[in-house]
Parts: sequence; C-alpha cells; structure tokens
Amino acid sequence: MVDIMNSRARKNFRGGFTLLEVMVALALLATVLLLISRLFSYDMRSIAASGDFAAAVAAAQEELRGVLGADTITEGDTRQSVDGLYDVDVSVHPVLEDRTENLNLKLMEVDLTVHWTSGGKYKSYTLNTLKVVEGKP
Repeated sequence: MVDIMNSRARKNFRGGFTLLEVMVALALLATVLLLISRLFSYDMRSIAASGDFAAAVAAAQEELRGVLGADTITEGDTRQSVDGLYDVDVSVHPVLEDRTENLNLKLMEVDLTVHWTSGGKYKSYTLNTLKVVEGKP
C-alpha cells in the first residue's frame, strides 16, 4: 500500500520552486548586488582621491626641482598658485649656521607644502630637503 501512495505522489508532483523560495533567492540576490555596488562606488572614490594626491605630489616635486635647480636661492617664505588647483608654500631658511660659519658655504633648509581641496576636504603634502649654497665665510 505504501508503494502505491508513493507512485501516486510522484505522478502528481510537479518540479519547480515555491513562491517563498523565489522571494528568498531574490532577497539574497538584491543584498549581494547592493554590496557589490557599494564596493564599486567606494573604489571609484578611492581612485579619484589617489589621482588628486598623485597630481599634487607631482606638482610639489616639480616646484621643488625648480627651487633646488635655481642658480640663486632666496631666504624667506613665498606662496604661489599652480594651475589654479594647488597653492604652494616655499620656506627657505639657513640651518646649522654655527657649524658652517667658518666655511664658504651655507646650509639652507627648504620646506615646500602643496595645499589643495579634494571632495570638499582640505589636503596638504610637504617636502623637506637641504641645499648647500656658496656663502660668505
């Protein structure tokens, strides 16, 4: 008798998914797609921010090369704008004067800071170096 019921149940059984199974699968799919889209948008913001940073560093290095490559270097602080995107502050001051007073050299500290705004946030990057210049003994 059990065999007869099982064979009848098999004849009436139709393959497929219930409405509940379909709804659960759609909810899981929507959750996964939402997470992927958030990760993608976060990556796009990170790429844009790193591009801004790389451009600012390149501008800072170019300005520093200009300062260090000049025949004369002037003490003091200056501020200039680069392409209207970046503000560059350059500070040049003598250091270790007591150690170089008997030499025909001056040791100058060069601080260069680039300022810019990215995504409504203020950012800056600073480069520091030393330059030896001819000076009076």
